[in-house]
Amino acid sequence: MTTAIDGITYPLIFQIFKPKNRLKPGDKYKTKPQIAIDMIQELKEWGFKIKLVLADSLYGES
Repeated sequence: MTTAIDGITYPLIFQIFKPKNRLKPGDKYKTKPQIAIDMIQELKEWGFKIKLVLADSLYGES
């Protein structure tokens, strides 16, 4: 998730997607939409008011 200030975007938080075949013992699989929902919920807990969420549909498939 990023924020834009004066036309410059800054990362707020990020999570790494791991395909099922790359998980290590103890890792929990999450789809890309699940990861996005987790990040949005965390940002809301931090007090961010989210009006719009954009996604790049050309980046991988889910």
